[in-house]
Amino acid sequence: MKRFQAVLAFLGLHLCTTSLGVASLWLYLHGRPESLLAPLGAGVVVAVWTLPLMVFVAYFVGADVLLQLQRLVRGH
Repeated sequence: MKRFQAVLAFLGLHLCTTSLGVASLWLYLHGRPESLLAPLGAGVVVAVWTLPLMVFVAYFVGADVLLQLQRLVRGH
């Protein structure tokens, strides 16, 4: 597995966990706290905990994209 593929897998994991937190918050605010999604507190904790992971992933994805653009410009 290439580095770019591994980073995209981690980004997908972050987006899934953050989406659960946001969906849980939305359901809680609309009066449906009995949902089967993660509880509000756990969803927010997961979203905050994965924030450094998002920054780490964005750094490496950005670096790989820049390298690919440089290769395209140089014709390699």
